Amino acid sequence: MSKRTKIFGLLTTALLTSLYATTQANAQGSPTLCQSLTNVTLPDGAIFNTSGVNGSGASDVAPGATITLLDNAGTLALTGSNAVNQTFCRVTIIVPNANGTFTPSAINIEIWLPENNWNQRYEGVGGGGFAGTISARASVESTPTGLVNALNAGYATASTDTGHPSSAGGAFVLNPDGSINYGLALDFFSRSLHQLAVQSKHIIRQFYDAKPVYSFWNGCSTGGRQGMIEAQDYPDDYDGIWAGSPAVDFDRLSDAQVWPAIVMEQEIGGAGIPQTTFAAVAAAANAACDTVGGFTDITALGNPIIDDPRKCHFDPAVLECGLPGAPTDGTCLTPTEAKVIKMIWYGPREVNRQGQPTGPRLWFGIEPGAPFTGVANTSSTTIIPHTVGGPWFQDWLEQNPNFNVLSVDYRTYQQLFLLSEERWTSIGASDNPDLSAFAAHGGKVIITHGWADQQIPTQDTINYYNNVLHDPRNGGSRHAVEDFARLFLVPGMGHCGGAGAGGPNLFDAFDAVVDWRENGVAPKKIIASLENSSGQVVETRPLCPYPQVARYTGTGSTNDASSFVCADERDNNALNATHNDVVPDPYGVSSERPLLGDE
Repeated sequence: MSKRTKIFGLLTTALLTSLYATTQANAQGSPTLCQSLTNVTLPDGAIFNTSGVNGSGASDVAPGATITLLDNAGTLALTGSNAVNQTFCRVTIIVPNANGTFTPSAINIEIWLPENNWNQRYEGVGGGGFAGTISARASVESTPTGLVNALNAGYATASTDTGHPSSAGGAFVLNPDGSINYGLALDFFSRSLHQLAVQSKHIIRQFYDAKPVYSFWNGCSTGGRQGMIEAQDYPDDYDGIWAGSPAVDFDRLSDAQVWPAIVMEQEIGGAGIPQTTFAAVAAAANAACDTVGGFTDITALGNPIIDDPRKCHFDPAVLECGLPGAPTDGTCLTPTEAKVIKMIWYGPREVNRQGQPTGPRLWFGIEPGAPFTGVANTSSTTIIPHTVGGPWFQDWLEQNPNFNVLSVDYRTYQQLFLLSEERWTSIGASDNPDLSAFAAHGGKVIITHGWADQQIPTQDTINYYNNVLHDPRNGGSRHAVEDFARLFLVPGMGHCGGAGAGGPNLFDAFDAVVDWRENGVAPKKIIASLENSSGQVVETRPLCPYPQVARYTGTGSTNDASSFVCADERDNNALNATHNDVVPDPYGVSSERPLLGDE
């Protein structure tokens, strides 16, 4: 459970009393104040959305109401898991796009302002995938996101669709003639995020007659990438950031997400590998490598998990049909299927003269033990490209929504990978390791990533954080970096808190960021828990700041966090040398943005 409702005590009594008095005088039971916000002049040519949503651009919403979502995304009943605990002022804003117009689309921003119990903080909420929607609904992630969750914790909170409707998928980046609209791409990658902070803080000041004391970011996946781009390019927007499973290096990540489909089509064709077989391979890898952490890592629910997949050397070839110990339930592998599994785990590679992928690694693959669902998508008849990677190839690279991704061979894949770097790395990679300005602002960032993430390779995040550690602009030492940025890896956890391989996946990284920024309490560990189907906690485990790992003391239950201590991984550099051997990116980092049209 989130502890965010308890953080009033984190401010001094005098500060809290003075600001809370101002808040109550301006907001409590004052619908006219909410509606009068539409008389305010907004920054940067933004306007209020006065049609199609709530009829005014600013209106009061009571608990239990049903609201109409932006971008024709349907309605949301504020009941059940999406119930809100107080009346709030809902503000909807439209910001001109980077081309200075409101067509073909513009940046939609939605701000929810508590009318009775504002905690004097602002929380920006991130999106997922290609975004295109306001993140209003309560989430089920390890660290809850969504406007509903933030409002119930007392935050003034806001989200953006990043400048396009979700109905467009990845094709929003294309003009009617098939050319690329770089302005809309820039809005998606970064500009909309800065506008979210600018417009939200302006409205907060008008509504409460006070600035937020602290501003925090809360996001996972694309939302994690959005948090990191804020820290890199707009370091004064937020005081603290939780970036879960961040999709940094979006250009190369999106390419890598197509790799499993390409490999299956090239090596097998037809329907590829059945999901039942994929599940059996993941289970076998977890069972084979559940002792790599120095103890047998089987959860309280009976799930074997891999403490550190970098130490796992499981060869799926042992599952080939006819070998001793191979499955006899129809999930054994052919030699070609075993080859495909290894190619998916390793990740994309450069081709040789014969067009075969045997050269250096282009990007990372998913870790052994992670589920294949959503990555190697298959049906009973066909292979299905990744839901983000597929449109990326079609719209952002080939500029053709009808392009058949499965027609790509290995040589063409490498060409498209290099095109992706050339065209998009400097605009949208969010991999700039220089966080010195964010640190100078007093900012704190916690990055988390599950070792069994099936959507975003965990090594991607490790690679980025290692670059932060080694960048002299950040202080030149691990100690200096850990003063403002820490990474926590989660054994057995899937994407954004998903079940993954079944490890402890519930923890509160957002409150840890708040505590760190406001009280200077750097998190030496974060406790993760595992619940059974009845919602009872059956296991706890400490998450340690990388490169530390949770080391079993040798006594006590391995299902109890008190049986572990955080200690440095002695072989960390060697493990990274084996796994982080990607081809260097020749096209710069996200903060070195070219002028629009330079591509």
